[in-house]
Amino acid sequence: GHLGLGGLDVFYVADNGEVKNMGTPINSSGDDFSYSFDYTSQKGFVSSNRSGLAENVANDNIYQVVQIQPLKEIEVMAMVINAETGEPVSGASVVVYDKQEQEVASAMTNLQGNTNFTLTGKKGYMLQVNADEYESNGAPVDKEEGQAKVTIELEPIEKMIQEEEIVLAPIYFDFDKADIRKQAAFELDKLVSIMKKHPDMEIKVEAHTDKRGPKTYNQQLSERRAKSTVDYVVSQGIDKSRINWEAFGESKPKVECDNCTEEQYQENRRS
Repeated sequence: GHLGLGGLDVFYVADNGEVKNMGTPINSSGDDFSYSFDYTSQKGFVSSNRSGLAENVANDNIYQVVQIQPLKEIEVMAMVINAETGEPVSGASVVVYDKQEQEVASAMTNLQGNTNFTLTGKKGYMLQVNADEYESNGAPVDKEEGQAKVTIELEPIEKMIQEEEIVLAPIYFDFDKADIRKQAAFELDKLVSIMKKHPDMEIKVEAHTDKRGPKTYNQQLSERRAKSTVDYVVSQGIDKSRINWEAFGESKPKVECDNCTEEQYQENRRS
């Protein structure tokens, strides 16, 4: 079979006779099939059970497609290596996200630490990599067309543990939201990996808000953020007895400011 993005996919034949994947958005991580296209109107249809776009995602639905530019593609050749030794990391999970943080493809690295993706040519792709015994890492794809070689270095997971704390990037939230963003989930996956390796480890989550809104409401919002952080970790297989939380509302800002910029507000919305 040819390289796919999930379930069933739509393919095309290039001018040189090579069979290629249509890529996103024609294809998704679900089943995509029964493609038809009218070259006069530059419009067509594809059937799909992709999630997130239809009210009833359990069923197949028909989507209209419109060509807005000639078909371009990127062949991404990803290599995952140990940052300390330079040796390839096999069995690593490599997930491709577009600039809207939507997952468009995923694959595992082979024994040589490699995996390839054929993607629709556009800006903003990001590769995120997870592997047992390693800190997760990511890398951007810097081309819109042709071949892109991307090397992702993974640090052994023990380097993340520094005495009594685990060093993660901050878990940020959108304004007035408590949902776990994809980037936040990526960081929390590192924590999950460490806790699975160290079954006696217990942790505490502290959640905060910016100073917009009433204090009472912000206290409740920080509680929801703390709980959603804990719930995510528990959903990945960590016993809830090993993780507790405390919410501080707006009382402990990371950045003290009266007329904060959006960036400063964002730094204060964290756990």
